[in-house]
Amino acid sequence: MAFPGESAVLRVGKLLCTTIYSKITIFFKFHPNTDSLRAKMKELSDSKQNIEGYLESTGKQGKVAILPVKDWIPKVNNIEGQWNSMEEDIKASQKHFCGCFPNCYLRYKLSKSSEEKIKEVKELIDTRANFPEELAIPNPQPESVQEMPEPSIVDQKAASELLDRLKELVLNDDIRKIGIWGMGGVGKTTLVSNLNNMMADGSLAHPFDIIILVTVSSILDLHRIQLQIAERLKFKEELEKESEGRWATLLLQRLKKQKKCLMILDDVWEKIDLDKVGIPQGDLLGCKIILTTRSVDVCNQMETTVDIRVDILNDEASSELFSKHVGELPDVEEIKSLARDVAKECKGLPLAIKVVGGSMRGKKRVEQWRKALRGLRTSAPKNIERVEDDVFQPLKWSYDSLEGQNIQHCFLYCSLFPEDFSIDEDELIRCWRADALIDESMNIEESRESGVDLIES
Repeated sequence: MAFPGESAVLRVGKLLCTTIYSKITIFFKFHPNTDSLRAKMKELSDSKQNIEGYLESTGKQGKVAILPVKDWIPKVNNIEGQWNSMEEDIKASQKHFCGCFPNCYLRYKLSKSSEEKIKEVKELIDTRANFPEELAIPNPQPESVQEMPEPSIVDQKAASELLDRLKELVLNDDIRKIGIWGMGGVGKTTLVSNLNNMMADGSLAHPFDIIILVTVSSILDLHRIQLQIAERLKFKEELEKESEGRWATLLLQRLKKQKKCLMILDDVWEKIDLDKVGIPQGDLLGCKIILTTRSVDVCNQMETTVDIRVDILNDEASSELFSKHVGELPDVEEIKSLARDVAKECKGLPLAIKVVGGSMRGKKRVEQWRKALRGLRTSAPKNIERVEDDVFQPLKWSYDSLEGQNIQHCFLYCSLFPEDFSIDEDELIRCWRADALIDESMNIEESRESGVDLIES
């Protein structure tokens, strides 16, 4: 407060003295402040250890910490880390310059920090005091199996045989990884979905505590895979609170609590590093893995124990599946004959058969069936409802995904041969070389090696 006649110089002097006095006071409180903080930190750390011991004990009973406790523990961990760093500085401040003078600035800084930290620690201690008596609640366990919306294939002979084989492999403890491979549209996802649903409805007894289905897709995104697994485990909210770098560790710990787990990785396009995802493997606690993929190379890279190839359907199986989706046909011989031809034009692809069969369901006139057959034979998808979106678009997308020098051109080159023509490999490679799809500077042997590699791709 300024007094009448008090000079500006005097007021500034008083302000400086007040500031200096405050700093000197904080400096001389170095020991009381740091000792007080040390005592409060011990009280806080002891409280945290007691809670963690309690949670470990209740965790064995299937309980998890309540949300306030989940939020409180990381805050305590954070302030403990800050205190450990401060203690190193406190030890350093005990050393004197030239054996005589203390490090005044460091002591002032630590004393001031201690005053601030004491307030934070007190808040955490007060928060702990307000916790309810029950610090853990029963963990809502996920269902062991979730049924999927997929039509049954048990009445389809070829598919049913594959399903029987898959069931035997899944129940065999000696087999850890199963690969299911084949071109797009042949029903790999339908196969594993039917297996899942049989376990869900109890028609297939199984030993798994939980069955987890993950959709992978062509663009490999490990975090997306981890979130799908965490959501299935009812663990997603907790996972997202942590840094993404810790997700694999946390998922590994969570999955190891399951005695037996079946992990289905659907639509895998390239090798997945299971360790980076957090999927336990290689021991009694490991998950049994089923993966579906278009390429047997992916099965090899993932080191599958057994592989099942899902191929296109033969004429008998195609006709059987088509009949199921098209429903009852009019008692007209020409329509029945056209229906058999339409089914054949689907080339054994279950996806195409289902879509075309469904689109022709209820069609009673010969003209409608002739138009459908003509549309399929002339590759005009617009003539048949839903075929463009459900069949041709996925096929085009698969074509667009072909990678590597000239691979698309080499693929399209095959369309120059007649339909159902048997193409000789050596002849095809010579044609590719003549049209500069293979480097002309290569010798004959090198050209053939490059050509074989393209054919395999």
